[in-house]
Amino acid sequence: MDICLAFDSNYVVPAQVSMETILKSNHSNRDKIKFWLISSNLSEEETDRIRRQLATRVEFKIITNLEMNISFENVYVPIFERLTPISLARIYLDTVIPKNIERIVYIDCDTICLGDIEHLFRLELGDNIVAAVKDMYLHTLGEADIPGLSSYPDLDLQHPYFNSGIMVIDTRNWRKHGVRERAESYLKANINELGLPDQDALNIALYNKWLQISDKWNFMKVCEETSPPTIDIADIKIAHFISSKKVWNDDYPKSALKEMYFRIRDEVAK
Repeated sequence: MDICLAFDSNYVVPAQVSMETILKSNHSNRDKIKFWLISSNLSEEETDRIRRQLATRVEFKIITNLEMNISFENVYVPIFERLTPISLARIYLDTVIPKNIERIVYIDCDTICLGDIEHLFRLELGDNIVAAVKDMYLHTLGEADIPGLSSYPDLDLQHPYFNSGIMVIDTRNWRKHGVRERAESYLKANINELGLPDQDALNIALYNKWLQISDKWNFMKVCEETSPPTIDIADIKIAHFISSKKVWNDDYPKSALKEMYFRIRDEVAK
């Protein structure tokens, strides 16, 4: 089970927590997991901390932005304030993932895995390139108000708009259909208007080529948790904190998820 995360120094601790929850929630399948970690500007101490966490427990490879032959800080600007440039790394997966790997699951770092995710690797994608969850706030291409959308008159504005934070990717078809090239073309054409760069670009590049799956695989409502907590996490597979209200921030209410995050953080961030 090949899993990819992408992060820089700002998200190295959340990435560690996310990986740890994946390992804990998939204990019986741990020997099947390989992490592909795309990193940007990590310190030597941060890299060593990841190695200490994962070594002897799971197979992993750390890939730097230099290995991807791209500088995330300089290629695409301006970038949305709460998104770091490394978020664009998911578009370039095909440049670093070996061609013999036919399926990979991309997972954002602001996530907590709460269940077995082997099912994602067994999904029947059919002719689709990606499986993903419809965005919680932006339901359609029209609602997403994608910059430059008028340049794509054949796209139906009522077509669902997916969140790119968790994607099951058929890498063979990704390459065959030139997803990276199409996304890159969109980004460069709209460089001064980007709002949700990777997500908008991928929704255009993967139009009619993605499979909608249950929101339990990318449960975004956790960012609306209240005090006292109201969300039942029993049926959630992956919790995703998509807004600025991250589980590690002071403004996130006390809850089982927050307690889990800090407990695991204390285990791995040392």
